[in-house]
Amino acid sequence: MIIFEKQLILSLSRDMRQIILVRHCHTGQRGTDDPGLSDGGREQAGEISGFLEAKDYEFEAVYASLYKRAIETAELLVGGQKKIIKNSAFNEYYVRSVSREEVETTQMAASRAMAKLYSIYDLHESVMLVLHSSIGKTVLHALLNCTYNKSLEYLNKYGEVVVLRYDWHKGDENWKVIDSFIPVQVSGEGSQSG
Repeated sequence: MIIFEKQLILSLSRDMRQIILVRHCHTGQRGTDDPGLSDGGREQAGEISGFLEAKDYEFEAVYASLYKRAIETAELLVGGQKKIIKNSAFNEYYVRSVSREEVETTQMAASRAMAKLYSIYDLHESVMLVLHSSIGKTVLHALLNCTYNKSLEYLNKYGEVVVLRYDWHKGDENWKVIDSFIPVQVSGEGSQSG
């Protein structure tokens, strides 16, 4: 009886082994705090889909920030095949709408994003997070246990993908970057940062 219960618990327990971070694709619509994707951004999403398919990267769940550019990127990447879970935990750092001054520290943003990520840690073996540059770097900083300056090497380009793995079955001792991809960058269109 005890052996059966232990096997049942082990078979039900899951640990996240792969996280695919995607910075939203190129945006357009200058003059708005919540722009959607540009035509070039939609093309970038197609390139990302091709990369994920060619590398056979699968994911069980997709989480996106509440901003249009992240949601549209996620929608194009999953093509209606998966539900997108929208959550403010993956929003860019909060700013005041008029002054654009930061009202959230890096530590506060890290706590918000990582609390959500850890809350789903045993629900999925692989997830995709569609988010923004700074919050993505904050997640990398926390998972890789590296300096923030080291995390600045990633997610600088629209549509940039960083694939992380922590799979003890494969000998991993902690989270590490196993792959990355940058789609062709769009020039000449209006764009927003984040």
